[in-house]
Amino acid sequence: MSTESKSGCWPPPRSGGGHATECTECGEDRATELRSGRRRTEDTRSSVSSVRSVSSVLSAHCVNSVHSVHSVVRETMPEKPEEWRRSLFRFTRALKFDCGLEGSLLEDLRPHVERWYNDARAVIGDVAFFEVWAEVITSWKRAKHPAFHDPLDTALATAKEQGDKPPVPERAGYHEPIVALAYRLLFWLALDNRDFFISCRALAKRLGVEHTRAWRLLKMFEADGIIECVKRGRRPKATRYRWIGGGPVPWSGW
Repeated sequence: MSTESKSGCWPPPRSGGGHATECTECGEDRATELRSGRRRTEDTRSSVSSVRSVSSVLSAHCVNSVHSVHSVVRETMPEKPEEWRRSLFRFTRALKFDCGLEGSLLEDLRPHVERWYNDARAVIGDVAFFEVWAEVITSWKRAKHPAFHDPLDTALATAKEQGDKPPVPERAGYHEPIVALAYRLLFWLALDNRDFFISCRALAKRLGVEHTRAWRLLKMFEADGIIECVKRGRRPKATRYRWIGGGPVPWSGW
């Protein structure tokens, strides 16, 4: 195999760094290419920064448009005694995000938890308050999303709002409308937390396609190094993915 560069000069242009090659034949072209590359990188960073701020505004809009603590208490009541932990976690998520209390001190949250407990006692029976309070304390950090807003719907709304931001990879097929929308939906879903949950049926519903087509999209994004599977899900649990946004990964029989 020939070691000559395409321009016929030696040494070949370096792939990294900010310095132009010293070759007299292609030095000027290489310097221009490097400057263009830097401009593209800066433009991409600028795009991501601007859309990140818009995403925060959209998320804040969703949170601020929802419930008072009183309505959250009413809407998270368990229907059966064995459901109290699941209902309480939903209440915790609602307090943190839907009621805008994410930055509150624990002592400020306690009266709201007491209200939930008093209303739920008729259903949960002998469960003591300290168990409920301890559950809220330990699950507060685990709460990542609002209770009354699906993060998928928020990501989809943001992707549509932002149009062509962020730019999709320059690969065959990525500029097709469905592929580009799916790519951006996953980008926004993973923006605040690289790990996210999604099923092919949930993705299909948002894209308006058959679930088999959504499954193929997720497989393509995996193969192209856009996302990676952290834990494969089984119904009713969705698969957990991580956004990596890198290059192609080796096929391993999945």
